[in-house]
Amino acid sequence: MRRPGVRHVAVACPLLLGCAADFGGGMFHQVRDSHAVGAAQIAASTKIGTPLNNQGFLVGAEVRGRAEDELGSRWMAGLRAGYGQSPDPAPGKMGWELHGDFGTPLGKGGLFPDWSIYAGATFATPIWMSRRHEGSDLNTSSWFFKRAVELVPSLSARVYLDRLDDGPTQRRTDLGVGLAVRLRAVNDFL
Repeated sequence: MRRPGVRHVAVACPLLLGCAADFGGGMFHQVRDSHAVGAAQIAASTKIGTPLNNQGFLVGAEVRGRAEDELGSRWMAGLRAGYGQSPDPAPGKMGWELHGDFGTPLGKGGLFPDWSIYAGATFATPIWMSRRHEGSDLNTSSWFFKRAVELVPSLSARVYLDRLDDGPTQRRTDLGVGLAVRLRAVNDFL
C-alpha cells in the first residue's frame, strides 16, 4: 500500500531549501533629473533547483516603499525571476544572483493604476553570515529545517513608466545600490 504524502514531501524539500525572506533598503539615483530616491523593501524568493549543486532558477515577489522627489512616498509590488548560485555554507563565502524585476505602483485602490509599471534588472552577491555547515552536522542536527543569515549587497537598474492624473506618460530611470539581510531555510539532511 502506498503511503500518501511521502512523494509530495520528497518533491517539496528541494524547493524549500532555497526559500528566503529579505529585509532591506537602498539609495537610487534618477538618471534624467538627478533626484535621489530612498527605498525600503521586503521580499520573498525561492531557488528552484537541486540542493546538491546549490544553484538554480530564482523566483520571488517584493513589496517596496519609495520616497521620491515630486511624487512623495508610494508603494510598489512586483515579481522577480532569474538565476543564481547560493554561497557555500561557510562564513564570508559569496554567491551571486541575477534577476529581472517587473511590477506596478500600488494606488487608486489596486494594481496598475493608470497602467503605470516598472521593469529592470538586479545583480546581488549574497554573503553567508551564519556558522559553517558541514556534512558532519547531520549527526548533531535536531531540526529538519534551519535558518541561515546572509548579507545581500545589490546593484539595480529600473525604468518606471508613470501616467499621473491622466497626463502624459513619464519615464524615470533609476540606478541604485541596496543592502538587505536575508533569512534562508537550510537543511542538513539533503
